[in-house]
Amino acid sequence: MKIGFIGCGVYGLALTTMMLEKNHNIIMWSKFKEETDSLEPKYPDIRFTNNLKDISNMDLVVIAIPSNFVESTLDEFKDYYTGEDILIAAKGILNDTRFLSELVSETLNTDKYSVISGPTFAIDIVKDRPLGLSLGCNNSNSVNIIKNAIETDYFKLEVLDDVIGIEFCGAIKNVIAISTGMIEGLGYPESTRYKYLTYVVRDIYRVINLVGGKKDTTYSLAGLGDLLLTATSIKSRNYSLGLVIGSNGNVEEYLKNNTTEGYHNLVSIYNLIHKKNIKFDIIDILYDIIYNNKDIDIFIDYIKRQV
Repeated sequence: MKIGFIGCGVYGLALTTMMLEKNHNIIMWSKFKEETDSLEPKYPDIRFTNNLKDISNMDLVVIAIPSNFVESTLDEFKDYYTGEDILIAAKGILNDTRFLSELVSETLNTDKYSVISGPTFAIDIVKDRPLGLSLGCNNSNSVNIIKNAIETDYFKLEVLDDVIGIEFCGAIKNVIAISTGMIEGLGYPESTRYKYLTYVVRDIYRVINLVGGKKDTTYSLAGLGDLLLTATSIKSRNYSLGLVIGSNGNVEEYLKNNTTEGYHNLVSIYNLIHKKNIKFDIIDILYDIIYNNKDIDIFIDYIKRQV
């Protein structure tokens, strides 16, 4: 298969591990020449480019850039799109409350889009490690193409009929990871964190169908699996941001040096729940602390009264 990547980040590069094992031909695009120049010597089996026109006439195109850059990049890519299956590996919702799948469908005028999400840090995606992701496909013909591209004896895809639910879980877990990091930063024990997460899972189960997903997706690899991973590990940049906030560290400095999608996802989810008149207290509280400079005491009061 010929597989094109929009993005050369660590997660996209990690996904190529399985693809190269299966002898697929990989080309990866980055907007920045210095990035591709630095990667070429390290990945001799991958072709790198700075021209989106080269990501054309593929069997599969993978979107693997931060969610806040997807819209502008697709506006440029649409002139070169030739009807390939699109796999969305980015996590997030647009500030105008559209899901990335909706953006892909509208911009590229296609129904051949799918999403993947689940409990996998890029650093853990290596050969011969049992891992899995949830796969949601809008077009049933896409399932075999994507499985052929990615699945190995160790790396498996759980197929769900819920594109929106997978996307919502992929975005919300980054936001919740910030809050669990805050709990540790405040000096509370793991017991407090897991009490908090138990009620968060119930909230996600209550809300997910109100935004267009399916309740059972809450307990999928994309849902509970990814939430537990991202919201409990220091490897997570979102969790680490929460640590900085909770310990009264330098948030601006951290954001300047780290791509933290939960910081942007928070705005999108806040806009989404208010557009749909959904009650989701923790989102309002986190938004007030991070964007309205409210005191972290409102978060402390919230986790105290959770019942």
